[in-house]
Amino acid sequence: MIESSIRDQAYQIFQEEALELLQLIEEGLIKLQEEYETPHIHQLMRAAHSIKGGAASVGLQGIQKIAHRLEDIFRALYQRQDPVDDDTEEALLQAYDCLKDPLQTQIETGSFDEEAAWEKAEPIFAVLETVLQHELESSEYQLPSAAELGIDLVSEIFNGNVQEELTRLTHILEASDESNLAEEVKGVANVLEELGNLLGLDGFTAIAQSTVQALTQAP
Repeated sequence: MIESSIRDQAYQIFQEEALELLQLIEEGLIKLQEEYETPHIHQLMRAAHSIKGGAASVGLQGIQKIAHRLEDIFRALYQRQDPVDDDTEEALLQAYDCLKDPLQTQIETGSFDEEAAWEKAEPIFAVLETVLQHELESSEYQLPSAAELGIDLVSEIFNGNVQEELTRLTHILEASDESNLAEEVKGVANVLEELGNLLGLDGFTAIAQSTVQALTQAP
């Protein structure tokens, strides 16, 4: 009973956070053409990343994958020099709908059609990936500087995304049974590894990688 209560609480927290993050993304995309600046794009990417991590922590792998795809698109915008045109803005809003619609259905009904969600999302993401092909494939990708963002990026991510993942890990350790504990902890470790790679923190990344490897070899 206690385990079920904690799991329900974690899912409730995810629902509340996800709705707020969806609203943030929608409002950010509507303003993107007039506010095409690095801090604005960073907020979009961080919101998508947070939904991805939250979905992973409650076992919604389909939502996690779509959010990850959207996060990559937002990340590519960091390198795009020219503001998005009307067609690209429309495609970005459609990609957002590909995340919003199944996530809202999941929240309202307790399930969603993952196959149908992917069938809708694939052609839309394909268009954006073609438009942003150079940025997505660039080997010279770098995070924006603290000056460009107007914030200390490492501190921002550790106080935000990393703290969120550690909180989710606490819920997982308290709520999960042994049959799925390893996979759920591995999901959090994978997200932390991505954050370490994103920030160029080799030691932090190595710890997350070691956790993933240990759970893979001896779950």
